[in-house]
Amino acid sequence: MEAATEQHFFYHGKEPSGSKAAIKAFEKERDSCHWCQIRHFPNNKKAPITIVNDEDDAVLPSTFRFLQDSKLGSGVQAAEDSFRSGCECRDDEECQYRGCLCLQEQDDDSDDESQARKKVYMYHTHGSKAGLLRSKHLSSKRPIYECHEGCACSTDCPNRVVERGRKVPLEIFRTSNKRGWGVRSLVDIKRGQFVDKYVGEIITPQEAERRRNASDIAQRKDVYLFALDKFTDQESPDPRLRGHPLEIDGEFMSGPTRFINHSCDPNLRIFARVGDHADKHIHSIAMFAIKDIKRMEELTFDYVDGVSEEDDDAKDASKHGDMGCCMSRQRGQSSAAVSRANPEIIVTAAADADSSSASGPHTRRRRHSSMPLDKHINKPLRRHAWTSEGRAWTRASLARERTDFFDTRVTGRPEVWQTLHAALQVLWDPAGQGADRDGADGLATAQGILDAAEITLPTGDLAQGAYDGLGNYYPLAEWVVADPANIVEDDATIDGLDETISRDLKDDLAGGEETTEELDEEDNVRRREEKGKAVVDARDQASVLARLSETARDVTVKFLTSDSVRVVARKIQEESGLPATKKIRIAFMGKILKENLSLTEQGWKQGYVVNALVFDR
Repeated sequence: MEAATEQHFFYHGKEPSGSKAAIKAFEKERDSCHWCQIRHFPNNKKAPITIVNDEDDAVLPSTFRFLQDSKLGSGVQAAEDSFRSGCECRDDEECQYRGCLCLQEQDDDSDDESQARKKVYMYHTHGSKAGLLRSKHLSSKRPIYECHEGCACSTDCPNRVVERGRKVPLEIFRTSNKRGWGVRSLVDIKRGQFVDKYVGEIITPQEAERRRNASDIAQRKDVYLFALDKFTDQESPDPRLRGHPLEIDGEFMSGPTRFINHSCDPNLRIFARVGDHADKHIHSIAMFAIKDIKRMEELTFDYVDGVSEEDDDAKDASKHGDMGCCMSRQRGQSSAAVSRANPEIIVTAAADADSSSASGPHTRRRRHSSMPLDKHINKPLRRHAWTSEGRAWTRASLARERTDFFDTRVTGRPEVWQTLHAALQVLWDPAGQGADRDGADGLATAQGILDAAEITLPTGDLAQGAYDGLGNYYPLAEWVVADPANIVEDDATIDGLDETISRDLKDDLAGGEETTEELDEEDNVRRREEKGKAVVDARDQASVLARLSETARDVTVKFLTSDSVRVVARKIQEESGLPATKKIRIAFMGKILKENLSLTEQGWKQGYVVNALVFDR
């Protein structure tokens, strides 16, 4: 560390001289110098970054490069200029109110809708707290919407806190308690103050997965990926927000926040920050202080913050020991670390104390300190409680869809899915599985099954997903994990429900098989088609490409948008030439579709591919 520092301060400020080869070598050395990279930051004079190591001879990774802002990787694009927009506020004060275009989507807790000019931006306006995040927002998960360079307001607009960049001088230092590198502030930081962003290379989900696999093969324990998933929504009209999100990789290029460590009692929290609304898919990750921080106090944030709104264990200091939290244990004790992340939440461990590489986040959070690198955060299993709001579930529908769910898993290891299924069967029916006498109504038995297979639960709630010993993530929907509180026991409550729910319930109680009414209707439709008497409007016609699970062959069939999934499945079977001993169930977006509803009623659109799952009758 000392040699690298001396080389920078004594030589890198000079102009290169000598042969072309010597000059080229000198420029390459200076370009890779961390001090030189930091010196070129626009805010370096007012808010410098320093690097110190008084503990050992470790230096920052030579392959690492400091960045001021994130860089778009291959295949990642910002929005076209024609889609960009900004507010037209000529007075900066207007950028605090609902009328500002940048704040149109900003959530607000106030119930007073009578105000003509409703202040909705998230910062304090006046006095010593000006520019600080309001207290009511510090514990929320809502995104921050700010003005940006495309707006008419000035650069001094009060709603450009993150836009203006870091104002806090930071120091990257070697920790004394065997946790690698850490970060601290050289000045006092106020509660609600913006500290810095997490930056890096923004990459596609495919490239992120490739890098994870490469890390596994190389047996590297450090992965520095943050998922930009705040606005991910399968139903979003923006195709960039559907499917797996982009990710920020800070392994080889990032800012000082890459080296921030974990704590169960953190002093920082991350927030999604949006500038131009057209760039939600590449929103910023901003870090704010959630308490007053004294100068030279280490900065930390909770790597598993945000796993669950209902997960209060992580906030309860009295439970930290049971949770296996690194910060709550004495030095030398083993503790749990998060391994592999899902598209929303978790992060991996960081550098070993003897390594020169720094700790870094993986899909939102990073490393716990002083824990074995082969250990994962594993909280005690707890029951998931929920109430269905968009659907009336029957026991028949739950049983059928749970069976379909486990029959259609194609990612992950089959033996892990089988183990998860076995543990869930104990939770669904402790008495039927002979586990009602374990003293915990099946929880202890299910926990034992998971532990034996080295399956870990970062939150203790299976509905938040599980991880196997290799770090693979296994997502589980809440209807798979537990019965809803408002489950419908039988068909006695069908009458009086709206038509859609009534149809769903009848289909559930029929176990997915055709009812007499449906068979008669299907036969009538077939006969009309065969006789050429069916009245067809060209606007109601559609075609779908179905991929058969048995042969991986693609089949295209035409149908009416009003046709039920059952009718479409029959046409696929006829077109594919499958024997009558086979039956087809259609799956879309990872879910078996209801056979009594149409494709369009269940989210399908023209051009989308469906899976035709072939079963024996």
